[in-house]
Amino acid sequence: MIGILKIIAAPVASLFGRAANRFGILNILLIAAAVAFAWLSIDRIRDQAADMQALESRAVNAEQSAVDAQAALKLERETHAAEMEALRVERDAEKARAADAREIIDAIRSAPDSDDAPVAPVLSDALDALRERQ
Repeated sequence: MIGILKIIAAPVASLFGRAANRFGILNILLIAAAVAFAWLSIDRIRDQAADMQALESRAVNAEQSAVDAQAALKLERETHAAEMEALRVERDAEKARAADAREIIDAIRSAPDSDDAPVAPVLSDALDALRERQ
């Protein structure tokens, strides 16, 4: 390495003249190498900072996606809960209608045939058909 610096030192000395003689070519080359190293280090730090910003941006996006997914899941759960409640209400209403129909059928069946007169056999057949459908 020192050999390479000495080879480069002669042309540099002629370029800088007295300043090169006063400070010494080796010192000038060391300063130049330090400046180049610092520049490369700063460039690497800038690249790392850009990478960190990209990672932070991805992390923020991932967090936002997770929040959005949780909100969508909550909305879906609420929708399903509302649908289940509507189905429960519909089921209960259907049970109430069926109970009412059974009461009517039982009231008709328990009535004496003399109250029905000649319609009793037709009404009885209709009630049997209704009972089969339930």
